[in-house]
Amino acid sequence: MAMKKYILIKNYNSQDLSNIKDIVQGLLGNNVEFIETEYLTVIHDYSNDEDIMESMESIILDLQENIQVYLSKKFIEMKYLNIEKKIIGSYFEKNIFKRNIYDEKTFIKELVLQGYYKDLDKVVLGEYYRDSSMLEVLKIFAENNMNTSSTAEKVFMHRNTLINKLEKFHLTTGYDMKEFCDAFIIYHLI
Repeated sequence: MAMKKYILIKNYNSQDLSNIKDIVQGLLGNNVEFIETEYLTVIHDYSNDEDIMESMESIILDLQENIQVYLSKKFIEMKYLNIEKKIIGSYFEKNIFKRNIYDEKTFIKELVLQGYYKDLDKVVLGEYYRDSSMLEVLKIFAENNMNTSSTAEKVFMHRNTLINKLEKFHLTTGYDMKEFCDAFIIYHLI
């Protein structure tokens, strides 16, 4: 089961994305797959998110086009890719963003702050989307000011078990409930 990250690129000035494809191919190498629809999807397994962010920023500056870019932060199973692309793409169409390039967490946080929640839980929570017991633990953890001892007591769980659950959630989703911004996003999506 291949785990990949993806980049969505929407060019509002032109439907021709071939120049962007060539540049991205040059930056990320041959281990990249492209899917062209109303936006360009770049599927990759490159792990240095900061390099990709800087590269995309320079592409936007060089081309001087109205381009919107979304960078996934976590690895995703390919079977979930189309669902995420559809959800993220629908927010591209709203054209509500202040910047041209967003990593996943900044993109989701911006949407939550603007009151857009529809289907974001599917993107952020992944396999935990329907796990009501885990969602309840996450909610209680956030409501208890991210305190593991008081949360463990309230959910009748050993503190180490709770820490392990939170760590597994972080590894799976990329969202660390011990970080305020991540906890804010998760709490609002639950």
